[in-house]
Amino acid sequence: MAKQEERQQGGPLAVVAEVTDFGVLETQTRAEVDLQITTAHRYPRSIGRARQRVLELATASAEIAEDCFYTVPRAGELITGESVRLAEIVASAYGNLRFGARVTAVDVEHVTAQGACHDLETNIAVSVEVKRRIVDKYGRRYSPDMIAVTANAACSIALRNALFKVVPKALFAEEFAEIKKVSAGDEKTMKARLTALVDWFAKREPPVKAAALCTAVAKKTLDDLTLEDLATLRDVANAIKSGEISVAEAFPAEKASEAKAGAKKTRTRQLEEQLARKAEGDAKAQAEVQAAEPQESAPFEAQQPAETPASTPSPEPPAAPPADIVRMLPLEEWVLTRGAKYMQVGVVETANATYEVLVSQVDQKLECRCPAGQKGRCEHLQVVEKALKEEE
Repeated sequence: MAKQEERQQGGPLAVVAEVTDFGVLETQTRAEVDLQITTAHRYPRSIGRARQRVLELATASAEIAEDCFYTVPRAGELITGESVRLAEIVASAYGNLRFGARVTAVDVEHVTAQGACHDLETNIAVSVEVKRRIVDKYGRRYSPDMIAVTANAACSIALRNALFKVVPKALFAEEFAEIKKVSAGDEKTMKARLTALVDWFAKREPPVKAAALCTAVAKKTLDDLTLEDLATLRDVANAIKSGEISVAEAFPAEKASEAKAGAKKTRTRQLEEQLARKAEGDAKAQAEVQAAEPQESAPFEAQQPAETPASTPSPEPPAAPPADIVRMLPLEEWVLTRGAKYMQVGVVETANATYEVLVSQVDQKLECRCPAGQKGRCEHLQVVEKALKEEE
């Protein structure tokens, strides 16, 4: 039943229709689906034409072919798959499909999207759900705009997964291989395409350096990259564009090294300031002690010139014990330790053992873990303090 309501809106009466009988909507939707099924049976698809159409659409240009695949790092390996764009091309060429995607839930930490696909000829229907995080590594929730972007990416991924569960990918294996060749390009265009790709990665947040790109494909320099490597990096870019992974997930070592270097540089400056303040305080205290000591005059007899004794051999100093080796670690080797409460900045190597030289994350105080250092200040810290002053 439809309920009609008359409402005065500053002029003539307006008639508003409000649907209260959901049976009407169900009947309309069922009639719509039945009509599509009838049409699909009347005009069945041709697998041959579908395969030809997929190849024509995907290879219409090199740019379209490049967008047809993605690559993501998983457990130390690079996993390659068909992208959302290729799924859309396959669905268009395959025909007689009813598909779509929507957001089903948004909770504190995740957004959930559902993709569905219905083959009107075979009456096979599949729905797939995909979750994506909407908080960063610190637990802070994304902004509304970023949540909307993440939700759209989740919908695209869910739709692709649903489509390829209904449409057999094995039917298009040869076409996918041909598209892959076109996306890789040739030697003539490789230099220009590589330059454009490096520039694209450099503009991401955080920026990805050329060295990180080479490391991702196990190469030393950009000159060592092959067409296959270029295709892999292009697929990684596609995965970032579609929301499969973030830049930090694609290049974790790059972000970790930058964060680590920044933290260590900040820590070095803090240590230098602390050590400078400490040295200034020690010098001031020593000067005060010297000023407070009385100047005693020597007795008269001591002031007379003493006879120089015959050549008296000076005693030899006692043999020094074997010196410990105190080594300041390079900046890139500093690591957090002991529950992230300390940072190891040096080591003491004795004849029997090796001990850590640590700096507290709380009060920036240097500590030596050797037996003498655990009871109080030891001479090993002087070497580390001097090295810290010379750092940078």
